Amino acid sequence: MRDADALVDELRIFVSSPGDVAEERFIVRRVIARLQSEFAGRLRIEPIFWEHEPLAASASFQDQLPRPSTSDIAICILWSRLGTRLPASFTRPDGSRYESGTEFEFEDALAGLRNCGRPHLLVYRKTAPPVLEGEDEAACIERLQQKLALDAFVRRWFHDSADGTLRAAFHPFAAPAELEELVEVHLRKLIARFRPEAVGLPPTAASAWTRGSPFRGLATFEYEHAGIFFGRTNAVGEMLTALRRQNADGRPFLLVLGMSGCGKSSAVRAGLMPLITQPGVIEGIEEWRWLTFRPRDGGADPHGALLDALRRTIEPNAESLDAALDGLAPNARVFLLVDQLEEIFTGERIEAPVRAAFFDLLEHVVRTRKVWVVATLRSDFYPRCAETPQLAALKAGAGQYDLPLPTPAEIGQIIRLPAAVAGLQFETEVESGQRLDEVLRDAAVRSPEALPLLEFALEELYQRRSPGGVLTLAAYRQIGGVEGALARRAESVFAGLSAEQQAALPSVLRALVTVGPDGDESVARRPALLESFTGASRALVDALIDARLCVTELNAEGDPVVTIAHEALLRHWPRVREWAEADRDVLRGRARLALAAARWTQEDRRTEFLLAPGRPLEEAERVLESGVSLQPAERELVIASRARMRRNRRLRMAAVASLAVLAVAASVSAFIATVERDRAATEASTAARTMEFMVSLFAEADPTERRGEEVTVREVLDRGAAEVERGLEDQPAVRASLMTAMGRAYTGLGLHEPAHRLLSTAVEQRERLIGARARPTTEARSALGAVLYMQSRYEEAERIFRQALHDARELAPEGDPLVSQALNGLALTLTQQGRDAEAEALYREALVIDERLHGRRHLDTARTIKGLAMSLYFAGRYAEAELRLREALDLHRELLGPSHVRVAECENDLGGLYYQMGRYADASRQFELALATYTRVLGPDHPDLAAVENNIGRSLLMDGRIEQAEPRLRAALELDRRSKPPGHDDFALPLNSLAMIEMHRGNLEAAETYLDEALEIVRRHDHWLLDQVLLNRAVLDILRGHLEEARDVLTESRAALESQYPLATMPEERWRYALHDSASALLLIGEKRFSEAEALLVGAREAIDARFPTGGYYPELVLDRLVMLYEAWGKPELAARYRADRERTSARRS
Repeated sequence: MRDADALVDELRIFVSSPGDVAEERFIVRRVIARLQSEFAGRLRIEPIFWEHEPLAASASFQDQLPRPSTSDIAICILWSRLGTRLPASFTRPDGSRYESGTEFEFEDALAGLRNCGRPHLLVYRKTAPPVLEGEDEAACIERLQQKLALDAFVRRWFHDSADGTLRAAFHPFAAPAELEELVEVHLRKLIARFRPEAVGLPPTAASAWTRGSPFRGLATFEYEHAGIFFGRTNAVGEMLTALRRQNADGRPFLLVLGMSGCGKSSAVRAGLMPLITQPGVIEGIEEWRWLTFRPRDGGADPHGALLDALRRTIEPNAESLDAALDGLAPNARVFLLVDQLEEIFTGERIEAPVRAAFFDLLEHVVRTRKVWVVATLRSDFYPRCAETPQLAALKAGAGQYDLPLPTPAEIGQIIRLPAAVAGLQFETEVESGQRLDEVLRDAAVRSPEALPLLEFALEELYQRRSPGGVLTLAAYRQIGGVEGALARRAESVFAGLSAEQQAALPSVLRALVTVGPDGDESVARRPALLESFTGASRALVDALIDARLCVTELNAEGDPVVTIAHEALLRHWPRVREWAEADRDVLRGRARLALAAARWTQEDRRTEFLLAPGRPLEEAERVLESGVSLQPAERELVIASRARMRRNRRLRMAAVASLAVLAVAASVSAFIATVERDRAATEASTAARTMEFMVSLFAEADPTERRGEEVTVREVLDRGAAEVERGLEDQPAVRASLMTAMGRAYTGLGLHEPAHRLLSTAVEQRERLIGARARPTTEARSALGAVLYMQSRYEEAERIFRQALHDARELAPEGDPLVSQALNGLALTLTQQGRDAEAEALYREALVIDERLHGRRHLDTARTIKGLAMSLYFAGRYAEAELRLREALDLHRELLGPSHVRVAECENDLGGLYYQMGRYADASRQFELALATYTRVLGPDHPDLAAVENNIGRSLLMDGRIEQAEPRLRAALELDRRSKPPGHDDFALPLNSLAMIEMHRGNLEAAETYLDEALEIVRRHDHWLLDQVLLNRAVLDILRGHLEEARDVLTESRAALESQYPLATMPEERWRYALHDSASALLLIGEKRFSEAEALLVGAREAIDARFPTGGYYPELVLDRLVMLYEAWGKPELAARYRADRERTSARRS
């Protein structure tokens, strides 16, 4: 039986060309492949390319190739070369030699045509100017000689030597897309002429593409999809030309720009890359290695990841990238695609230094000319190029290509040609004559930027094709057309989910979507670990994957990750678009948190890289509470930063009051000096009246000078501020001065909103009147910084203080009181943010200025010494802090006398320092001194005394002096209840301590009363004391025999403890965990699990004894529990031993 193929007619096509048109040969090969698929089963098209022939080493190339004269069609492509001379065995009948294989093949085909009527000879000549890709002079001369030889060939065969007219036809083309169109049109016509019976036969189901769908849906076309990638020939050719020019200029780099969804990635991956890596497309380059890299592939270190990926691609065993590049053969190159370069800017964990190193690496490899780099970038990120000098230098010249939207003709190719290759057909409606491919084209032409939607619609149609491979109009209408296919598909999947799974959509999207951390409005995809989704979230993700709306891959660590298939889903699914708009702030906060976490991790999790209190930490906490998916390091950073903030809040309370006093104390003298300077520019009567009013106002408003008397000037100040804001328009200088002074007065009264309003206006007016850097402007700006600090707006305060400091230094380069004031304000702001080292340097600079201007015995000097002491205190340098605090206390006592608020503050701060050092006896004595001073200044019933009473009581309690502690704690609670509303968070401190005392005495009912109130308060206010109150509540439950309840409370207490004091970043808080272990041991005793209880108690005792003095409350508590353990365990000897230890420590303390 005859082979079926033997019944099919054959058409042989010979392709001839020199080596400078490898790109064009590739295009012709693609055209022929399409025709092969289309005519399969009707006509066997046999192309003849020399590179496809099995040429042996025993003979020359030309000896082993079929002659063009034996083919049906001969195609000759020319540009700038004629080719190399053939061996002497190839001669014409007259004995002359052929100048090249191209010349021989052309003349052989022409002779065949003249003698036998075939082959049909088609000549195509490229008219674009050639690019000299090398700098070698000999190569340039050789190229020129080749061009002259080609020109002579063309004149000889195509031009009349007598008059220069054309005597033979050839087809000029400027760009590859033109050639593609010409060749296809010509070959179709020749097939119809030579094999008309093949054209008339019905199509068969055979196809050249046998790997499933020829459409990619939302996925990118990859290198292996070159055979089904169409419609971008012109763009690919232009990119290749640009790269050639860039290489000639010594930097083979191209930045491909385009809007999201215009097909940048596919054009490079499936268009440019398969073409450029063909041997000879780049003259002289026969071997290519290629690598595709996305910045997100490298996590927080795309520089290191790319460096390693390049080395492994070139030579895995090379010691370094440079060594690998040095080992490349002269005719070998590397093609690197950096796809979706915008990820280097949106990557949540990519810091500026890493970004700079990444671009340094790109510039380095490009300059070697051994690595050709193409990067794709969304056009909305183009302004970021200006931030990157390396990128700007690389894309200079021809290094930027703006990928255009496809033309209507190209959209037609995108639709029809992949279908033809896959043996698919588009339905034509009989009644109307409407063709589905035309309907698709017209819809896409209306929105040419929606290529992903078109490709998705085509994929949906493929999934619904008829058994005979026909894409139908009914299916098109069913999916909602090009515009509605994606949204309809997504909604269909969503509707098929349970209510619980649908409710998981926001949390899933938060994991899969990101925005830039620095104000960038662009929404982008981000990968998330597949295993991070559980329950309803995992079911939703699986459904999106099954619907091809999400895709999975492996990350650099080999873990499965999931990503949204294409950003078109973010733009065209209304449900997602609305969510993204509403959730943008959370996404941006998550991006900033990721960046901060990467830096924190990179810096070995040092405390100075924790999130600053104020806006950074508040934003991160909102992100954490939103339920968004976070990396472990991101979550741990928030927890550690929150713990540091809460700890520092307790330590820094005195600093806040200090700044208020500082601002008010300076206000009278500053205002008088301002008025004196303005006197010459204003009427004397106005200046005098203004001074008199403000001096009297400040005398009433300043709580420091009034020695604690009730402040009653709010109404007076409000009336004065209203008059100033409404009037004095004809005296702007006086108006600005009044606003500055009143703003300071409001600050002293704790009325921050009106203070901020007045001072902001004062700064603006002074900038207009006398300039941004004039002294009065700088004074007002410093006052504004103080208000922002008091409002906990630390980032803004820092910016204002930095500007004030810069301007003050310009006004007084050697330093003056204004410089010192700005240094102090900035240092205090940085201290509140936990940046103690920076604050210390500023305080020391201010101290040098103060001592030079005023000497040691001056309030400004004392103020700065106290600030320096507090920065040392917060940094944990307690010994140095003690020396400075004592110095500040002595100076304040000497300069202000023993009865002054600032003296009391210094005494209180010193007591706080001793408390942190575990010197509870010294702390209680120091707090007693502070209480006495505060009482003399403020009176015995002032509400601020409650905090000092509590400090005394807590110090006595920690020192084990329970009977002395109780009355102080009761006094603190009574003062608080008289001056503060029910449930105030200040009540929690004395309530918890009093509960501890009552439990120690065995008064469990009284302890429960205190603990119930304290627990309600700390839960409602998310108080830093939550873990301790819960721990005491658990102990109370154990002592009452409620072991099940105790276990639950202990678990909650442990979670609060770990959240507030994570050991990984706060190892100094280990004693808190020891206290928790001690309470857990008490529970184990109740459950008769004695050996486990013993292990916990022994370990806890070691940590607690290292933190607290002998005889203190907690060391004795652990001893009591050891006695309880051994008595319950039936080991009286050990119980007696620990009881004796307990009695000795109590006696020693007494």
